[in-house]
Amino acid sequence: MQKINTKKLRPDTSLVKSKKRYFVGDAWLNDISIKLQIKGEKAYLANFNNGARTKVHYHQGGQILVVTRGQGMLSYTKKPT
Repeated sequence: MQKINTKKLRPDTSLVKSKKRYFVGDAWLNDISIKLQIKGEKAYLANFNNGARTKVHYHQGGQILVVTRGQGMLSYTKKPT
């Protein structure tokens, strides 16, 4: 797998604008699936400044979150089958 120096990445302003409805506060995104040459899936680097968060939403498929520093909270409710 290709390595990316995430410290050198900057916000993708068009991506941030298109996903703005999902965030509250100062958060930014970068689509790293392009840089990692991932096909068929999306991988985003998301950064949240103090007080920023995502709005409640769901994903049709699965989601994996990798937290690299700081604190956070994840709430999950499984839909009845």
